[in-house]
Amino acid sequence: LDDGAVRFFACPCPAKYGQEPMTGWVADADRGEGMLHVGLAHGNVEGLGLDADQRYFNMRTEDLREAGLDTWLLGHIHMPAPAPGTTGRPVYFMPGIHTPDSVKCTHPGHAWYIELEPGGACRFEQLTPGAVRFVRLREHLDHADAIAALRQRCAGLDAPSTVLDLELKGRLSGEGQEQLNALLAELEGRFLHVGADLDIERMLTPEAIGGLFPDGTLPHALLTALLADADHPGDARVALDLIDPLR
Repeated sequence: LDDGAVRFFACPCPAKYGQEPMTGWVADADRGEGMLHVGLAHGNVEGLGLDADQRYFNMRTEDLREAGLDTWLLGHIHMPAPAPGTTGRPVYFMPGIHTPDSVKCTHPGHAWYIELEPGGACRFEQLTPGAVRFVRLREHLDHADAIAALRQRCAGLDAPSTVLDLELKGRLSGEGQEQLNALLAELEGRFLHVGADLDIERMLTPEAIGGLFPDGTLPHALLTALLADADHPGDARVALDLIDPLR
């Protein structure tokens, strides 16, 4: 601030929810000469965030501008504002959140570095201070190449600072399942945290059928015949699902 003075106009919310913004009094408040005037408020800004029920102290950009302050520092919306490429002196700054807090948050976290001069220049830079990233990967695995592709995608992430969430579906052979289990164990040792939601069926092969039912038994003969029927590739799996509970 170069030894300058700043007067903050704090507009705290009296409750968690409210329809009216708490900023209306600022336009008529006393000003000090030769100092910065910065408003502090929490809530939605019309046109920036969604609030159809008018629950989050909705503010209008026009009202914030007409309050006559150098700028406003706002909080509530988890994405930053103004948009990249904005020039001049923004009416307000919304930092978003400084670091991701869940897998739903796909950005790295934001903060603003702001330099203001009373009634004059404004310089600002968007920073990314977050040290943790959340990444969700949804993959369908049906062969070894798909597992290799998943490994490659994970290799491109900053593992020590990443919480990895995997949603994996598909059908793998016994060997493929072993490869997947080995990959998951490897990832758990590299990433900050790994969560895996697995919906992987075992691929039916003659070897898999032989491991489930002895040769010469009715289930073995039925499943082997169905597996050989190229016109109905899913019938063997349906039959196994029906037989399994009776084993």
